[in-house]
Amino acid sequence: METQHLKRKAPIFLLFVIVILLASCANVRVVSKYDSDIPTLKKVNKTAYFWGLQQPKDILTNPSCASICMVTAKTSFGSIVVAAITLGIVIPVQMEYACCPYEPEPGKI
Repeated sequence: METQHLKRKAPIFLLFVIVILLASCANVRVVSKYDSDIPTLKKVNKTAYFWGLQQPKDILTNPSCASICMVTAKTSFGSIVVAAITLGIVIPVQMEYACCPYEPEPGKI
């Protein structure tokens, strides 16, 4: 009797293990301008709501950051679990960005 109970639960457990192992992190990187002088990356956590219908607010940078050269959006296993538990109502995303270095305009000679 007990072995039949285990035989019914085994496929469900196996499916659960396969789903956990196949779930991975995703990284999306957008580079607008390659530059070797990119300083350290700044990390920001953003959250989208209601299946992405309400987008996160824009990233506010320092006044010293004239433009952003590179942005990386990362999803981790924890953010996938939160999105799955809330059925997509809350979707957390970790973002990293780098500001472009200041390039002064060359003067006339």
